[in-house]
Amino acid sequence: GGVDWDIAVTPLSKEVSTFLGFVFTFYVAFILLAMMNVVTGVFTETAILSAKKDKDVYMVNHVRELFNNLDLDDSGMISWNQIESQLETTEIQEYFKAIDVDVSEAQALFKLLDLNDSGVISADDFLNGCIRIRGPARALETMLLLRETMRLADRQVAYASRMEQMLADIDNHILR
Repeated sequence: GGVDWDIAVTPLSKEVSTFLGFVFTFYVAFILLAMMNVVTGVFTETAILSAKKDKDVYMVNHVRELFNNLDLDDSGMISWNQIESQLETTEIQEYFKAIDVDVSEAQALFKLLDLNDSGVISADDFLNGCIRIRGPARALETMLLLRETMRLADRQVAYASRMEQMLADIDNHILR
């Protein structure tokens, strides 16, 4: 369907101007290439997003498998000692490489993921923390700062509670 390009260009080149015939031809070629570029971009973006999703799914499965391998006593929790005993294995080293964290930072990572300072990490904490940390070292540093900020906020709340209690005691003492 539609008009052939020859029918549109021939009268323009012969009766108006040969130059305008070339301009029209280059215009059509440019628009055609631009549209092909947009279509290619859409397909490429879709492929990249699909690959990222596949990588994320692989990462989640890999982290779960790793946790199960580290959980030697099948308690659903892992301790630093369990991780430390496995640090030299190829699997652990590949895992740290996959999340862009150096193996020497393993203890800092463990402390970061141990949100309640219990000395053990649950499977959910391990999975969620590892997924969030994945990326360059900046991500680990940001997570460490977030963790320290949370600790300071907890301390500040405790301090504020103590101050309120002290002020209430002073107020009660003065009113007596």
